[in-house]
Amino acid sequence: MSPSSNGPSGLSLAAQLQNLISATQIIAEEINEELGARFVQVTFPPRNATGLIDETIFEMLDNADAGIFDMSGPVIATGGAPVHGRVSPNVMYELTWLHALGTPTIPVIPEEQNSEFYLSQLYARPVPDYTVDTLVGMLRTQIRYLVHGDSDNPAADPHRNPISKFYNLSIVDIASSNGLATGYYHNFLRYVLDTRDSPFLRYPNADFAVELSRLVIFRPETIGEVEGMNARLNNELGRRGAPPVETLLFEAPLHSRKLTLKHVGSSLIDIPTPISSLAHSPRYRKARRIIPRSPFGDSSEGSELRKRKDKLEKSMIDSFFRVMDYLLEEPGLDGSRIHVRTIDEFLAETA
Repeated sequence: MSPSSNGPSGLSLAAQLQNLISATQIIAEEINEELGARFVQVTFPPRNATGLIDETIFEMLDNADAGIFDMSGPVIATGGAPVHGRVSPNVMYELTWLHALGTPTIPVIPEEQNSEFYLSQLYARPVPDYTVDTLVGMLRTQIRYLVHGDSDNPAADPHRNPISKFYNLSIVDIASSNGLATGYYHNFLRYVLDTRDSPFLRYPNADFAVELSRLVIFRPETIGEVEGMNARLNNELGRRGAPPVETLLFEAPLHSRKLTLKHVGSSLIDIPTPISSLAHSPRYRKARRIIPRSPFGDSSEGSELRKRKDKLEKSMIDSFFRVMDYLLEEPGLDGSRIHVRTIDEFLAETA
């Protein structure tokens, strides 16, 4: 689509996009002033962009916390009433890419333009025109919701889209975390939480001298923390004079071997070691490689790169636990036994 094509507002599509950028920047400045920090940053494609979805565009999409899209098509003169053309395929591709990533989006569409096909399944923000003042007024609430998380209209939640609605997770969450969390569930959780027979139902007998009350799953702060969690837990328990980590064997029905379980007092405990494998995922490895190559060092730009990596790392850990929670909805499991804690939280409880 040519940037000089006219949108429904009468402005060129390029002018509409520029007004949308300006409106977003105004709202971002308002929020940053309120918070006293540069919390919201607005990025947009280069003005000389060729229309190709190149590496620069992919990096922008991958790093974005949210995306705002102009979904208007060009007005086509037919000799009669003007006909609204369809949205650029590039824009639709970029929109659904963010949906697959699980990134919240705000599609903007002219009031007089009908939403078709995939767009008809979204909450698109209808606007009467593309002046900067109008766009600021129409977008302020949703952008503030992205920052503050409060909204009176759940249907307008920018996180909602047809992909996440169908799977209850983004596709990237499924791809990066589903295999690890599913393996953790099938190899461990479903046996120790089975309502028919589990470690919680075996007391008292020769192997279970302690009545277990809960399963504490330790949540790491970072992916790299996982490997050292076991040593840290043992050291901290010993230093505090708390009950030590003890082991017991559980012969679960239908399992090919006995499970070696660990507990501290009445708490069955487990470190989800599969999370450490997330360090080998392509997105994480790419984010980690960018930082040493960055020429910015400890500058604000270098700090921003590290923040992006940390944010990705946190989201991957979040995704693992979301998939785990989803799998625990299976019937026949006692998910109420699970308590997710950091090591510090657990130590505070056992002090």
